[in-house]
Amino acid sequence: MRSTRKSGREPIPERAGTAGRRACAANTLVGQHHMTNRSKSGCWGNTGRPSPVSRGHGITLHSVTTTAPSHVYYFEVGAGAWRGTFTFRVTSWRRFLRAREIGAKNRLLVIALCVTQGLSGASRLDSTIVAKPREGDFGEADNTVRLSKFGVTLYLLQERYVLDPDGRKVIVHADEQFGPVPKVLARTFTYPAEIRETGMASTYLMPLLGTAWTATYQVAADRRALAGELVCDWAKATEKAARTTRATRAPVSDSTSGDRP
Repeated sequence: MRSTRKSGREPIPERAGTAGRRACAANTLVGQHHMTNRSKSGCWGNTGRPSPVSRGHGITLHSVTTTAPSHVYYFEVGAGAWRGTFTFRVTSWRRFLRAREIGAKNRLLVIALCVTQGLSGASRLDSTIVAKPREGDFGEADNTVRLSKFGVTLYLLQERYVLDPDGRKVIVHADEQFGPVPKVLARTFTYPAEIRETGMASTYLMPLLGTAWTATYQVAADRRALAGELVCDWAKATEKAARTTRATRAPVSDSTSGDRP
């Protein structure tokens, strides 16, 4: 005999039990199918294409894994350590001396840099880029650039690249320091940049030494070398660097509600 103790619902008759269990099983399968479709369409929507925004993340799975120029440039190509050389020369001393916006401090820095390079040659350049694809709306990256000679820091630049969702524009937040002594010849500034040619080239509009500079960079076809040219009205600088180590990017979760790293 089955217990007749009340359990909050009417007991199912023995004859109807089999049919009831079959109905429950069918409903369960339908529910599982519905949930599976929801999980598959959570990031894709009803159009079958990736949605521009993925909930729970600062960056979409779609945007990380496709070829947005800024993602290719910073996450696929740039991430890691680079080493090379930096050169600087004044192309027009007349324009340099006539440029009133430079100021006395920047004039002294330019002269010191020219003297240093004239006596000992090109400076050593070290750069380390850390990719942060889940930061911000479309990802970010950090870059530390150090120019040195005989182990002495001549220039230190720490930058944070904030990538625009259009896949090309970038806002750069920079902290720079001239010389080996911290906070003496230092400042903070912001400037724009744009990534070009499917992530293999870039242009930075940089305010340096009291003057507006245009810096253009081109990545080699093998993605192991980078050449840059910085020009202003009275000077020109060059950068040549090769990759020394490649950073490993953190994997991107398929979940739409995961935590940021």
